[in-house]
Amino acid sequence: MQGAIITRILLLVSMLMMVWSYSAQAGSRQELQVFHRYSSLNSGLSDWSDWTLSWRREQDADNRYYLELNDIYHFDVRDQKIALGYHHDSSATLQYQTELTTSTAHSLYPSYSLYGGIETKLGQPLILNSGLRFSHYDKTNPVTMLNSTADSLLFTGRLDYYSGNHLYSYSLYLTRMQGLTLADNALTHSIKYAYIYNDMNNIYLSYAQGDEIDFDPETDLGSSAIQSITLGGMHWMNQRLAIVYTVARHNVSSTNFGYQRNELYLGIRKLYG
Repeated sequence: MQGAIITRILLLVSMLMMVWSYSAQAGSRQELQVFHRYSSLNSGLSDWSDWTLSWRREQDADNRYYLELNDIYHFDVRDQKIALGYHHDSSATLQYQTELTTSTAHSLYPSYSLYGGIETKLGQPLILNSGLRFSHYDKTNPVTMLNSTADSLLFTGRLDYYSGNHLYSYSLYLTRMQGLTLADNALTHSIKYAYIYNDMNNIYLSYAQGDEIDFDPETDLGSSAIQSITLGGMHWMNQRLAIVYTVARHNVSSTNFGYQRNELYLGIRKLYG
Protein backbone atom coordinates (compact mmCIF):
# COMPACT_ATOMS: atom_id res chain seq x y z
CA MET A 1 0.00 0.00 0.00
CA GLN A 2 2.82 2.43 0.85
CA GLY A 3 4.50 1.74 -2.48
CA ALA A 4 1.27 2.44 -4.35
CA ILE A 5 0.87 5.78 -2.55
CA ILE A 6 4.44 6.78 -3.41
CA THR A 7 3.85 5.84 -7.04
CA ARG A 8 0.73 8.00 -7.19
CA ILE A 9 2.57 10.96 -5.67
CA LEU A 10 5.44 10.59 -8.14
CA LEU A 11 3.03 10.43 -11.07
CA LEU A 12 1.27 13.61 -9.96
CA VAL A 13 4.52 15.46 -9.27
CA SER A 14 6.00 14.47 -12.64
CA MET A 15 2.85 15.63 -14.39
CA LEU A 16 2.88 19.02 -12.65
CA MET A 17 6.60 19.44 -13.37
CA MET A 18 6.06 18.75 -17.06
CA VAL A 19 3.18 21.22 -17.22
CA TRP A 20 5.29 23.85 -15.49
CA SER A 21 8.34 23.32 -17.72
CA TYR A 22 6.39 23.53 -20.96
CA SER A 23 4.29 26.46 -19.80
CA ALA A 24 7.47 28.51 -19.69
CA GLN A 25 7.88 28.14 -23.45
CA ALA A 26 6.32 31.00 -25.38
CA GLY A 27 4.40 30.49 -28.59
CA SER A 28 2.77 27.20 -27.62
CA ARG A 29 -0.97 26.69 -27.22
CA GLN A 30 -1.83 24.70 -24.10
CA GLU A 31 -4.94 23.41 -22.41
CA LEU A 32 -5.76 22.19 -18.90
CA GLN A 33 -8.84 20.06 -18.27
CA VAL A 34 -10.44 18.92 -15.01
CA PHE A 35 -13.42 16.53 -15.01
CA HIS A 36 -15.44 14.72 -12.37
CA ARG A 37 -17.96 11.92 -12.92
CA TYR A 38 -20.35 10.79 -10.22
CA SER A 39 -22.31 7.56 -10.79
CA SER A 40 -25.21 6.25 -8.73
CA LEU A 41 -25.75 2.47 -8.86
CA ASN A 42 -28.69 0.32 -7.81
CA SER A 43 -28.65 -3.34 -6.67
CA GLY A 44 -27.15 -2.26 -3.33
CA LEU A 45 -23.84 -1.25 -4.94
CA SER A 46 -21.77 1.71 -3.76
CA ASP A 47 -21.58 4.84 -5.87
CA TRP A 48 -18.68 5.54 -8.22
CA SER A 49 -16.42 8.58 -8.32
CA ASP A 50 -13.99 9.42 -11.15
CA TRP A 51 -11.55 12.33 -11.49
CA THR A 52 -9.58 13.28 -14.59
CA LEU A 53 -6.80 15.87 -14.89
CA SER A 54 -5.24 16.39 -18.31
CA TRP A 55 -2.79 18.73 -19.99
CA ARG A 56 -2.43 19.23 -23.73
CA ARG A 57 0.20 21.16 -25.66
CA GLU A 58 0.16 22.17 -29.31
CA GLN A 59 3.79 22.38 -30.35
CA ASP A 60 2.88 23.58 -33.84
CA ALA A 61 0.01 23.21 -36.31
CA ASP A 62 0.82 19.51 -36.91
CA ASN A 63 2.04 18.15 -33.56
CA ARG A 64 0.19 17.89 -30.25
CA TYR A 65 1.05 16.12 -26.98
CA TYR A 66 -1.07 15.28 -23.98
CA LEU A 67 -0.66 13.89 -20.48
CA GLU A 68 -3.65 12.59 -18.52
CA LEU A 69 -4.13 11.33 -14.97
CA ASN A 70 -7.26 9.39 -13.94
CA ASP A 71 -8.40 8.37 -10.47
CA ILE A 72 -11.42 6.05 -10.21
CA TYR A 73 -13.30 4.44 -7.33
CA HIS A 74 -15.56 1.59 -8.49
CA PHE A 75 -17.04 -1.29 -6.46
CA ASP A 76 -15.12 -0.05 -3.36
CA VAL A 77 -11.83 -0.39 -5.25
CA ARG A 78 -9.53 2.50 -6.25
CA ASP A 79 -7.06 2.67 -9.13
CA GLN A 80 -5.10 5.36 -10.99
CA LYS A 81 -3.96 5.57 -14.59
CA ILE A 82 -1.53 7.84 -16.38
CA ALA A 83 -1.60 8.25 -20.16
CA LEU A 84 0.88 9.90 -22.49
CA GLY A 85 -0.24 10.56 -26.07
CA TYR A 86 0.76 12.22 -29.33
CA HIS A 87 -1.25 13.52 -32.30
CA HIS A 88 0.28 14.28 -35.68
CA ASP A 89 -1.34 15.75 -38.79
CA SER A 90 0.62 14.23 -41.67
CA SER A 91 -1.55 15.97 -44.28
CA ALA A 92 -4.76 17.94 -44.62
CA THR A 93 -6.71 14.67 -44.80
CA LEU A 94 -4.74 12.28 -42.56
CA GLN A 95 -4.03 12.35 -38.83
CA TYR A 96 -2.62 9.68 -36.55
CA GLN A 97 -2.45 9.19 -32.78
CA THR A 98 -0.40 7.03 -30.41
CA GLU A 99 -0.87 6.51 -26.67
CA LEU A 100 0.79 4.63 -23.83
CA THR A 101 -0.94 4.08 -20.47
CA THR A 102 -0.02 2.42 -17.19
CA SER A 103 -1.83 2.03 -13.86
CA THR A 104 -0.73 2.00 -10.23
CA ALA A 105 -2.77 -0.80 -8.62
CA HIS A 106 -3.88 -2.74 -11.76
CA SER A 107 -7.13 -3.46 -9.93
CA LEU A 108 -9.50 -1.76 -12.40
CA TYR A 109 -7.27 -0.46 -15.18
CA PRO A 110 -4.95 -2.73 -17.21
CA SER A 111 -1.30 -2.89 -16.16
CA TYR A 112 -0.46 -1.14 -19.41
CA SER A 113 -1.98 -0.49 -22.81
CA LEU A 114 -0.78 0.68 -26.22
CA TYR A 115 -2.99 2.48 -28.73
CA GLY A 116 -2.58 3.52 -32.35
CA GLY A 117 -5.20 5.21 -34.49
CA ILE A 118 -5.73 7.12 -37.73
CA GLU A 119 -8.31 9.65 -38.88
CA THR A 120 -8.99 10.13 -42.57
CA LYS A 121 -11.16 12.72 -44.32
CA LEU A 122 -13.01 10.83 -47.04
CA GLY A 123 -14.54 13.99 -48.48
CA GLN A 124 -15.97 17.26 -47.28
CA PRO A 125 -18.75 15.74 -45.11
CA LEU A 126 -17.21 12.36 -44.16
CA ILE A 127 -14.48 11.51 -41.62
CA LEU A 128 -13.37 7.95 -40.81
CA ASN A 129 -11.61 7.21 -37.52
CA SER A 130 -10.17 3.78 -36.63
CA GLY A 131 -7.85 2.49 -33.91
CA LEU A 132 -6.46 -0.57 -32.17
CA ARG A 133 -5.65 -0.86 -28.46
CA PHE A 134 -3.69 -3.68 -26.82
CA SER A 135 -4.13 -4.04 -23.04
CA HIS A 136 -2.43 -6.35 -20.57
CA TYR A 137 -4.04 -7.22 -17.22
CA ASP A 138 -1.89 -8.68 -14.48
CA LYS A 139 -2.51 -9.63 -10.84
CA THR A 140 0.50 -7.88 -9.35
CA ASN A 141 -1.12 -6.07 -6.41
CA PRO A 142 -2.77 -7.65 -3.35
CA VAL A 143 -5.87 -5.46 -3.75
CA THR A 144 -6.49 -6.53 -7.33
CA MET A 145 -9.57 -8.62 -8.11
CA LEU A 146 -8.31 -10.12 -11.37
CA ASN A 147 -8.21 -13.91 -11.35
CA SER A 148 -5.25 -14.21 -13.72
CA THR A 149 -3.29 -12.41 -16.38
CA ALA A 150 -5.18 -11.56 -19.55
CA ASP A 151 -4.67 -9.66 -22.79
CA SER A 152 -7.25 -7.81 -24.86
CA LEU A 153 -7.42 -6.25 -28.31
CA LEU A 154 -9.95 -3.48 -28.85
CA PHE A 155 -10.76 -2.28 -32.37
CA THR A 156 -12.66 1.00 -32.64
CA GLY A 157 -14.21 2.47 -35.75
CA ARG A 158 -16.22 5.67 -36.20
CA LEU A 159 -17.78 7.35 -39.23
CA ASP A 160 -18.78 11.01 -38.91
CA TYR A 161 -21.05 12.83 -41.36
CA TYR A 162 -21.32 16.62 -41.20
CA SER A 163 -24.24 18.53 -42.68
CA GLY A 164 -24.18 22.21 -41.83
CA ASN A 165 -24.49 22.51 -38.06
CA HIS A 166 -25.43 18.84 -37.67
CA LEU A 167 -23.20 15.84 -36.97
CA TYR A 168 -24.33 12.24 -37.44
CA SER A 169 -21.98 9.54 -36.15
CA TYR A 170 -21.82 5.74 -36.03
CA SER A 171 -19.25 3.85 -33.92
CA LEU A 172 -18.41 0.23 -33.25
CA TYR A 173 -16.20 -1.36 -30.59
CA LEU A 174 -14.94 -4.91 -31.05
CA THR A 175 -13.00 -6.52 -28.18
CA ARG A 176 -11.15 -9.83 -28.10
CA MET A 177 -10.10 -11.02 -24.63
CA GLN A 178 -7.62 -13.87 -24.22
CA GLY A 179 -6.26 -15.42 -21.05
CA LEU A 180 -9.34 -16.02 -18.92
CA THR A 181 -10.90 -19.46 -18.49
CA LEU A 182 -12.32 -19.06 -22.00
CA ALA A 183 -11.63 -16.46 -24.67
CA ASP A 184 -14.35 -13.84 -24.82
CA ASN A 185 -15.52 -11.42 -27.51
CA ALA A 186 -17.65 -8.30 -27.26
CA LEU A 187 -19.21 -6.02 -29.88
CA THR A 188 -20.94 -2.70 -29.23
CA HIS A 189 -22.67 -0.33 -31.67
CA SER A 190 -23.28 3.35 -31.00
CA ILE A 191 -25.08 6.16 -32.81
CA LYS A 192 -24.82 9.86 -32.04
CA TYR A 193 -26.39 13.13 -33.14
CA ALA A 194 -24.83 16.50 -32.29
CA TYR A 195 -25.91 20.06 -32.98
CA ILE A 196 -23.02 22.53 -33.32
CA TYR A 197 -23.68 26.20 -32.58
CA ASN A 198 -21.52 29.32 -32.42
CA ASP A 199 -18.59 27.47 -34.07
CA MET A 200 -17.22 25.46 -31.10
CA ASN A 201 -20.26 24.79 -28.88
CA ASN A 202 -22.28 21.60 -29.16
CA ILE A 203 -25.02 19.50 -27.60
CA TYR A 204 -25.44 15.82 -28.42
CA LEU A 205 -27.50 12.70 -27.83
CA SER A 206 -26.07 9.18 -28.17
CA TYR A 207 -27.27 5.61 -27.78
CA ALA A 208 -25.17 2.43 -27.43
CA GLN A 209 -26.06 -1.25 -27.27
CA GLY A 210 -24.10 -4.49 -27.34
CA ASP A 211 -21.52 -6.24 -25.18
CA GLU A 212 -18.33 -5.06 -23.54
CA ILE A 213 -15.44 -6.52 -21.57
CA ASP A 214 -15.63 -4.91 -18.17
CA PHE A 215 -14.84 -5.38 -14.50
CA ASP A 216 -17.45 -7.41 -12.65
CA PRO A 217 -17.17 -7.73 -8.84
CA GLU A 218 -18.45 -11.30 -9.02
CA THR A 219 -16.48 -12.69 -11.97
CA ASP A 220 -13.72 -10.05 -12.37
CA LEU A 221 -13.17 -9.48 -16.10
CA GLY A 222 -15.84 -10.75 -18.45
CA SER A 223 -18.39 -9.89 -21.12
CA SER A 224 -21.54 -8.01 -20.10
CA ALA A 225 -24.54 -6.84 -22.12
CA ILE A 226 -24.84 -3.04 -22.04
CA GLN A 227 -27.36 -0.43 -23.11
CA SER A 228 -26.85 3.28 -22.57
CA ILE A 229 -28.25 6.67 -23.51
CA THR A 230 -26.28 9.88 -23.04
CA LEU A 231 -27.08 13.60 -23.29
CA GLY A 232 -24.16 15.99 -23.16
CA GLY A 233 -22.43 19.00 -24.58
CA MET A 234 -19.77 21.67 -24.35
CA HIS A 235 -20.24 25.43 -24.08
CA TRP A 236 -17.49 28.05 -24.29
CA MET A 237 -18.02 30.87 -21.81
CA ASN A 238 -15.39 32.91 -23.63
CA GLN A 239 -12.45 32.20 -25.97
CA ARG A 240 -10.44 30.48 -23.22
CA LEU A 241 -12.88 28.80 -20.82
CA ALA A 242 -15.44 26.08 -21.55
CA ILE A 243 -17.72 23.87 -19.46
CA VAL A 244 -18.41 20.23 -20.35
CA TYR A 245 -21.48 18.36 -19.09
CA THR A 246 -23.02 14.91 -19.51
CA VAL A 247 -25.92 12.97 -18.02
CA ALA A 248 -26.23 9.27 -18.84
CA ARG A 249 -28.02 6.07 -17.93
CA HIS A 250 -26.32 2.68 -18.35
CA ASN A 251 -27.83 -0.78 -17.97
CA VAL A 252 -25.30 -3.60 -17.47
CA SER A 253 -26.14 -7.30 -17.20
CA SER A 254 -24.23 -10.57 -17.28
CA THR A 255 -25.07 -14.16 -16.38
CA ASN A 256 -24.86 -13.66 -12.62
CA PHE A 257 -24.79 -9.91 -12.21
CA GLY A 258 -26.55 -6.72 -13.30
CA TYR A 259 -27.08 -3.10 -12.31
CA GLN A 260 -28.24 0.29 -13.54
CA ARG A 261 -25.88 3.26 -13.41
CA ASN A 262 -26.93 6.92 -13.58
CA GLU A 263 -24.10 9.35 -14.27
CA LEU A 264 -23.44 13.06 -13.96
CA TYR A 265 -20.26 14.35 -15.61
CA LEU A 266 -18.97 17.93 -15.24
CA GLY A 267 -15.71 19.51 -16.30
CA ILE A 268 -13.89 22.63 -17.38
CA ARG A 269 -11.41 23.32 -20.19
CA LYS A 270 -8.97 26.22 -19.92
CA LEU A 271 -6.82 27.44 -22.83
CA TYR A 272 -3.45 29.16 -22.45
CA GLY A 273 -1.03 30.72 -24.93
